[in-house]
Amino acid sequence: MIGIPYVGSFQQGHFFRSADPITLAWRKIEQFGTSDSLSRIATRLGGDPSNAHVGSLRIRQALELRNSARQASALTRPLLLYYCALNLLRGILGVTKGGMGDPFHGATYVSDPSLLDCKAKIKTSGTLLEVQKKLFGQDLAGKEISLLQCLAQMPELLSDFPLLLRGSNDIAVVKINAIMQGAMSLRFMISDCTAQQFKDHWTEYFHWFKDLCRLDDTNEFTLIVNQNFADENEISVFCQKHLLTDLFIRHDPLWFDHVQRERLIMTGRIMPYVAMLFILSNVARYEPEKLDDVMRQPTDLAYVLNTAINNVDLHFPQVVLSRVSGKNVYFI
Repeated sequence: MIGIPYVGSFQQGHFFRSADPITLAWRKIEQFGTSDSLSRIATRLGGDPSNAHVGSLRIRQALELRNSARQASALTRPLLLYYCALNLLRGILGVTKGGMGDPFHGATYVSDPSLLDCKAKIKTSGTLLEVQKKLFGQDLAGKEISLLQCLAQMPELLSDFPLLLRGSNDIAVVKINAIMQGAMSLRFMISDCTAQQFKDHWTEYFHWFKDLCRLDDTNEFTLIVNQNFADENEISVFCQKHLLTDLFIRHDPLWFDHVQRERLIMTGRIMPYVAMLFILSNVARYEPEKLDDVMRQPTDLAYVLNTAINNVDLHFPQVVLSRVSGKNVYFI
């Protein structure tokens, strides 16, 4: 019997259509962030509705900071966008996840002569620590995260990262192959990785899959999922739980995953963006000459950094709403 493959991307979730998707995404944040809306959410989740007013103020601040950032140059935008992201997380997560701990950033800036090697060192309390613990169950206390590491873990920079000429990124493209009433496989496309390296080290690179999958001995770079799925919806749930979706709707079944090699992997999509903004905001405050030296000329590094900063405006509300709602959100 010949198996019939599923066709499509397996992307499911909430879809919002607009001629201006970016504006709509931020409008959804505004709608989500009213005191009435946050109060209803807190009540539904068993939280404290009295936090809704402060949460709403935080989100209003985030929206105003975002508007200000749109008018600023690359010399100042990271500072404004960092506080935009910080207030957005504190406003939404303070209600939905029971607060963000101590009212501190939760990180220390570590300077370096090279901009890409400037770091954020995560403290034992504060917002950045609590965001990652409460959203992804990952404790980053005491860890140092470089700007290069942040950029390496953004699927949106996959095609641009090689311009930095600084090693490999930490993202794999994953092609889903699923047969109706049959097996499902994951084919990984990883930069700077041979077939033999994948065969020998896949349980290290993707240790979160070692109990869910087995190596396909007949196809290179491929894992077979141990579970057979009843329908397309079950496949979608698996992909959403274990992989990173494209932030745009696509027709082919390509998703993303992190690759655990030398660098610390920050689970999820939120922390790479927030840590990047934290580092760049400190550079903007204390060492603006580093930003000016890089950004005033149309270099490859300036292009990559501008793309990453622009992606905050383009994708951050979508990523946050997806995480809070528990389903992927798409603005198309």
